[in-house]
Formats: sequence, C-alpha cells, structure tokens
Amino acid sequence: MPHVARSITRSAVALAALAAVTAFSFGGWATISVEDVPESLRVGQPTTFRFTIRQHGIEPLEGLNPSLAIRSADGKSVVAAAASPDGAKGRYASTFTIPRSGDWRVTINSGFGPSKLTLLPIAANATGVSLAAMTDTERGKHLFVAKGCVGCHIHRAVDERPPADMGAPELTSKAFDNGYLALWLANPRIRPATKGGPEMPNPQLSQKEIAPLVAFISSQGRATASK
Repeated sequence: MPHVARSITRSAVALAALAAVTAFSFGGWATISVEDVPESLRVGQPTTFRFTIRQHGIEPLEGLNPSLAIRSADGKSVVAAAASPDGAKGRYASTFTIPRSGDWRVTINSGFGPSKLTLLPIAANATGVSLAAMTDTERGKHLFVAKGCVGCHIHRAVDERPPADMGAPELTSKAFDNGYLALWLANPRIRPATKGGPEMPNPQLSQKEIAPLVAFISSQGRATASK
C-alpha cells in the first residue's frame, strides 16, 4: 500500500506539472502590476490594494476572481481577502486589515491559471508611517516586483522569478544609461523588440515610479559588473 500511495502521489505531481506547462503553452500566464505600493501598513486599519492583470503583460483580463493572501514573517498569521473589479478593464481592488505589527508579504493570486505575484516584505506598525525612509534603490527594488517586471525578467537581487522562460533578457548585470532607461520605461516602443524576442509591454509607470526603478536597475547592474 505505501508503494501504491507513493505512485499516486508521483502521478498527481506529474499531472499538476503537465497542467501548468500546458497552460503556459496555450497563453495561460499573466503579469500583475500593483498601483501605489505602500512603504508601510497601519495595524488595525483597512488597506486597499489596486492592481491590473494582463495576459502576456499586454491584454487586460476581465472576469477573473483574484484573491490575496497576506502572511506574517513568522508564518503564524495569514489574512485572506477577495478582490473585485475596479473600474477599468483588468483592474481589481482588494481591501484587508493587518492585525499586528511586523513584516508582511502580500501574495496576489490572479485567478488566471497559476499566475501570481508575491511582493517584497512590507512593515506594519501602529502609525502606518515608514520608520526608515527607503532610498531610491530600495524603493526601485520593491517596484521591480510590484509593477510586474518579475513576470518576464530575472533579477537575482529579488527572489521572485518568471513562471516560465519568456525570452526576456536577465537584468542582473545590465547597466544602462539612466536617461535612456527612463525614456524606455516610459515608452518601450522607442526600441523595437529583438528579432524573435518578446514585445516589451508598456508598464504604464508614473514619473515617481520610473526614477526609483532606474536607480535600482542601473546601480545593481553596475555593482554586479564591477565584481
């Protein structure tokens, strides 16, 4: 019987892996981009996250049932919250309340195949005010995850990885001219896609988001290249 149970378990794992691969093969992956990512959360007060889900990072997806799981750093507390449509096509909102102080990680499950996004830890305290102001590079690191860049690109300064090989370049050691990178993030169409490569979607970034992203990507690339 133990042998049978192990066989069943292995078969279930194989089927789950096959289902994931099949979903990606038929376009079943999406990127998630969060708006106005907070630097801290306020204990006991509702927080609303708004985010957009796009198939292949381009086409906004409506009619989904996304959900959030917010976990404490020690893993002892989990806050679950549903999300609902919020105006524009593919845009959703979810409101949750953090019960105690500490670092929390927000995972957004898209409801579209296995696509999900886990943000970097966000501190929660009684005031909701960040106790230590982030540098532009630190803020850019958070935005690199929250804006969905990790849905296509690998950067080894963050834990999140694309769900499959999207053909996008790894950015860990890339060092760009800051001015050019800012223009490109604002409008990726200024540079055509590499022949045979994926189209870079427009992440719809604000100027206050572009500057930290430039600081993170450029500084990390130069630091890696100099080692």
